[in-house]
Amino acid sequence: MNTERIKIYLAALLHDIGKFSFLAQEFKCKEEHELLGEQFIREYLSKIDATKEIFEEIVQYSKNHQTEGYCSIADRITSGEGIIEESKEVRRSLVNIFQNIFKEVHCEDSYQYPQYFKSEIIHYYEPTILKAENIIRQNILNTEKQEYSNAEIIQFHKALYDEFKKEIALLNTTKHIEDISQSLYYLLHKYTSRISTASYIAYPDISLFDHNRATAALVNCLTYLLDEKDLKTYAPEKNELDFMLIKGDLSGIQKFIYSDITLDEAGSTKKLAKRLRGRSFYVSLLTDFVASLFIKELELEEANIMYSGGGHFIIVAPSDKKIEKRINELEEKINLFLRDKLTSRLTFVLGKNSFDKSLFSNAGEAIQKVNYDLNIAKYKKHKAYLAKIFFNKHTPNDFNEDEKIGELLPYGKYLLEITSTRAYRLLKSKNIAASFEPFNTYYFIIYEPEKGKVKDALMSLFNDYKDEITAARIFKINDTDFLEYALDICNQFDFPISFGFKFIGNSAPLDENGNVLSFEEIAALDRKQGVKLSYPQLGILRLDVDNLGAIFGHGLGEEVAFSKIATLSRELHNFFCGYVNKLAKEYQIYIAYSGGDDAFFIGSWINIIHFASVFRKEFEKFVCYNPNITFSAGIFMCDAHFPVAKFAGKAEEMEKMSKKFNNNGKNAITVFDHTLSWNDFDSMLSFAEILLRHTKTKEGIENEKLARSMVNRLLRIIKASLYSTGKEKGKVDIEKLNRNVMQLHYLFARHGFTAAEIENAQDELKKEIIKVILTNFNRKELIKNYIIPTHYVVLKTRTQEKTNA
Repeated sequence: MNTERIKIYLAALLHDIGKFSFLAQEFKCKEEHELLGEQFIREYLSKIDATKEIFEEIVQYSKNHQTEGYCSIADRITSGEGIIEESKEVRRSLVNIFQNIFKEVHCEDSYQYPQYFKSEIIHYYEPTILKAENIIRQNILNTEKQEYSNAEIIQFHKALYDEFKKEIALLNTTKHIEDISQSLYYLLHKYTSRISTASYIAYPDISLFDHNRATAALVNCLTYLLDEKDLKTYAPEKNELDFMLIKGDLSGIQKFIYSDITLDEAGSTKKLAKRLRGRSFYVSLLTDFVASLFIKELELEEANIMYSGGGHFIIVAPSDKKIEKRINELEEKINLFLRDKLTSRLTFVLGKNSFDKSLFSNAGEAIQKVNYDLNIAKYKKHKAYLAKIFFNKHTPNDFNEDEKIGELLPYGKYLLEITSTRAYRLLKSKNIAASFEPFNTYYFIIYEPEKGKVKDALMSLFNDYKDEITAARIFKINDTDFLEYALDICNQFDFPISFGFKFIGNSAPLDENGNVLSFEEIAALDRKQGVKLSYPQLGILRLDVDNLGAIFGHGLGEEVAFSKIATLSRELHNFFCGYVNKLAKEYQIYIAYSGGDDAFFIGSWINIIHFASVFRKEFEKFVCYNPNITFSAGIFMCDAHFPVAKFAGKAEEMEKMSKKFNNNGKNAITVFDHTLSWNDFDSMLSFAEILLRHTKTKEGIENEKLARSMVNRLLRIIKASLYSTGKEKGKVDIEKLNRNVMQLHYLFARHGFTAAEIENAQDELKKEIIKVILTNFNRKELIKNYIIPTHYVVLKTRTQEKTNA
C-alpha cells in the first residue's frame, strides 16, 4: 500500500479509539468520543518516529462524523451491524457473543437442533488484557442486576486504558509507517477485544477491536477503488458489487501430515513425535503465510484477513478486474510451489464471490455462497494451468523441515518472519524453521538459550544477517507482551520491523531436562505428578465442533454482521490455539494439532480421558453454556508402538461415531468403542473413581474391597449382554441381559452381599457400588455406559505382567 492509503487505514483503525478513553474516565457531556479520539491520535502518534510528521493528516482522516470521507462511509456501512438508531454515549461492558447464538430459537419437537436457549444471566467480558490463560475469563450478572454502574464501568476500564497508553509508547522508535499499521493492529487486538463499541444497543456484543478492524478492512477496499474525487459521488446504496470475499483452503492436510509416516513405523520414537508436531504446525504456518501473501499482493492490510487458521482463511478485498487477475496468478504460483516443495501432497483451492455493501450486514449468507464456490473449485483444481502441473519438468525438494520445526516449537518464544532476496546465508541458520524461497520469505523459531537471554538471541540473529534482511515481522508465541524489545530493536536496525503475537497449540510434556517426551514415555504418565502407570497405554483424542456451518450461517439471525462473524472466528481460534495450552500442560498432553474448531491430542490413556472431560467443561463455560455450541470427540487407546497413521485414523473413526450419536444429534464422546453423551460420560468417570477406590490393587489384601477379578467379570457381563453379529451388533440383547443380571445377583450373594444387606446398605462399598450396579445393570439404556468405569478400573489396576485381563 502507498503511504496515503496507509494513513487512511491507520485513521480507520483508530477512528473509534475515543470510545476506549470515554469508558475509562469521567468527562463533561460535550467531550464525546470523536473529540477524545482526535486528542489520543495527536498525543501518541506525534511521538512515534514513523508518524510524527503526518499525525495531523491521520487526525483529519479519522473524523468520521464531521466529514464525508473514507472513514465516514466505511463506518456507516459497518454500523449497519444492528446499530442504526441515534447513538447515545453510555458506558457498558461487552456482552459475550456466544450467549446470543440461536438466542430464543424455537424448534419443532421433531428437531434436536437448534435447542431453545435463553440465558437467565448475562455474561459480560471482564475488560482486561487479552492473554492465552484468560481467554474464558468473564464476569456474570444475574437477572436482578442487569447493569454495572457508571462508576464501576470506569473503574473496570481505567487500568486497562492506562496500560494501553504505556504500551503504545513502546512503538516510538518505529521508523516505517507500514510497521506501525501492523504493530498497532495487534496492540488493539490485545487491549480492545474485550471492550464494547456500541454500548447503547440491547446486547452490545461487538468489540471495539472487531468493529474497528471491519471498518479498516472496508476502508482499504474503498481507497483501492476510489480516489477522493470519486468518493464525493460514491453511493453504496446503488448495490454495486464493490467487495469480494475470498476463501482459501489447503486440501490434503491429513495426507500430508501422515505421508511418509509408514504404517509400520513405531509411535514411540522421539523423531516421529517431532515430525508429527512439525507437520501440523507447518500447515498452520503455511495457512498464515498464504493469507499474508494475498494481502501483500492485493495491497491490503492485516485487518482484511477475517480469519486464518486450520488450513483455511477468509479475506475481504475490493472487487476489481486487476484484483481478479492477481488472485488467479497467485493461486497458480502457490500451487506450483506446493508441487515442487511437497510433491502436491498439499494443494491450494480458492473460492471467491463479489458482493455489495450487504457483505457487511449479511456476512453469514456471503460465507455460504463463497463456501459453495470453494466446493465447486475443488472439482476444477488447476484448470487454468494443468499443463504446468503435469508436463513441466520440476525437481521436487526433499521436505525435511518438519523435524526441525517439531524440535524447536515446544521451546519457541518468538516466531520470526524475514523477507530477503538473497538468503543463501539465512538458510544455514540453526534457528530456521521453514523457507518459502520463491516468495523470498523465511521463518525462524527463536528460543531462549539461557534464562533472560532471548533478547540477545533476537539481536544476534538480526546482527548476523542484517545485510540480507529487507523486512522482518516478530511474533511472540502464546504471549501478548510482544513489544518488550521493540524500542531497542527498532532503534538499532533500519530495515522495516513490525511486532505481533500468535496463539499456537504447541504444548508437549517435558522431562526434567526440558526434553520433549517420546510417545512411549507419555503412555506411562499418570495424572499424579511423579507417578507412573503400571500398564502404559496411549490415548488418542480427536474432536470437532458440531454444526459449525449452521452456527456461522444462521446462529446470529438471518442478517448477521460481518464483525460478529469475525468475532466468532477469532474467539474460537483463541480458545483452540491459545487457551488449550493451559489445559494440555496441566494434564501432560501432547498437542499434535489444535486449530480453529478441531483438535488432535495424544496422552496417556488416563490423562486423555480426564483431559477430554475438563476440556469440554471449559468449552461449555467459554460459550456461556449455550447448548447449541458443542463438540463431538473420539478416543482410541493403543500401545505406544502402534503406528501413528493407524491410530490417527482409528481416533477419527471414533469421532465419526460420536457425530452419529442419537440420530446424528452429536454432542457426544466415543471411548472404549462405546458412544455416550458428555453428561453420561462425566457421570461414568465419577463412578470410575469411586469404583477404583473400592477395588483391590493387589490380591490377598484389603478384604473389605472388591476383587479386581470381580470388576473384570462385570466388564465381561456387559459385553456378553450385547449382540455380537448382524444388524443389531453392539446393541443390548434383552434376553442375554436378563440372564446375566440374574447371574450377577447370584455372584454378589456368594460374596456375602445379600439383597437385604444391599437394600439397607450404609457403608460405601454396598451403597455406592453394588447397589448402583445391580440397579442400573438391569436397565437397557444404562448398562452399556458401565463399559467406561469397568474398563477404566481394569486398565488402572493392570500390570505389564497381567496380559490375560
